[in-house]
Amino acid sequence: MQHAYYEHDSPAENPFAGGVVEILHSTSETMRDKFPAEATSMLTPRVRSMLVHAGHSGREFSPSTTRVVGTLPGMKPPKGEGEQLHYLLPAIELRRLLAEARGRSESFTVKYKRVSASGASSAGRVVTLVEKQRPGGQVQRRCTAYKSAGASWGAACDADELALLPPSAHWLTGMLLAFPLPMRPGHQGELGCIA
Repeated sequence: MQHAYYEHDSPAENPFAGGVVEILHSTSETMRDKFPAEATSMLTPRVRSMLVHAGHSGREFSPSTTRVVGTLPGMKPPKGEGEQLHYLLPAIELRRLLAEARGRSESFTVKYKRVSASGASSAGRVVTLVEKQRPGGQVQRRCTAYKSAGASWGAACDADELALLPPSAHWLTGMLLAFPLPMRPGHQGELGCIA
């Protein structure tokens, strides 16, 4: 099975393996606290108007704040199963977020799409991971891979699927900090300003 990677194919053990993923939806409090970190509600209407007038989207994102300081009021997306803003992340950051959610014993669902500039066969494949915490520390985990976002039938994920890999080495994730690239609704390119 081929995988999408930054520059070339690498084994799953490589901490940089996996390329880029587009996060489509997540119920994880950890993930939603950190990303996409929209801070638009913290801007005054006058500031937003000036940004739009200057050709900006009028939306502001501040993942450095959520990563370093924490989530400020107005930065966390609303609860619920509704539509969420999609964003791109390197696979290494997805692995870190999943490890953080698991470290907090969360029950969650995350849905992401594999993205590849090289056109590898895994590009466009959608993965849904469902994890439920059970009494006694037991975890029920189901990972399903679909050929595309609209597919109605999927197969169980391979053992080397990103969502099933352990986090990368602590020294590596301690040196690297990835920020999301929010996507415009309708997937028409990247969105806004990231601080």
